[in-house]
Parts: sequence; C-alpha cells; structure tokens
Amino acid sequence: AQDNNEAKSWFRKAAERGDPAGQYNLGQMLADGSAGDQRETAKWYRAAAEQGHPRAALGLAHLYSQGVGIAPDPVEAYFWYGVAARSGVE
Repeated sequence: AQDNNEAKSWFRKAAERGDPAGQYNLGQMLADGSAGDQRETAKWYRAAAEQGHPRAALGLAHLYSQGVGIAPDPVEAYFWYGVAARSGVE
C-alpha cells in the first residue's frame, strides 16, 4: 500500500505538469477505485489522449463505451477507439 501511494504521488506530480505518461499512469492507478476515482480516471485519460497517448485513448474509449466515470457516449467511444487504432493499439 505504501509503494502504491508513493507511486500515485509521483504520477500525480508528473500528470499535473502535463506529462501524458504520468496522466495515463495516474488514470490506471485510479481506474479500479471509487466513483470519484473513476471520474478522475476519465479526466487524466482524456488529458493524455489529447496529447497523443494511444493507450489513454483506448482507456477513454472504454470508459465512454461502458459509461464508467463518464456519461456513456457511443460517438465519443467510436472516436477514441479510432484514435487508438490509428496509433497501432489493438
């Protein structure tokens, strides 16, 4: 638990500085948490995806398709799945 909290702290610092890998990794760490964490996951995935992080685009697409932490939106899901696919993520 201590290591996870420390990692989350470092990822948050990187994410807040605009680093897409830090944003994605923070989103990953928050993904299995509470509803508030799910909303924050969507926020960080979007921030990273908008900077071209392909796995963040895939994660954001999943959130839109499932309606987890974000309102379900099949059009947004389709868009982000396309972004991920064009980046080589299956």
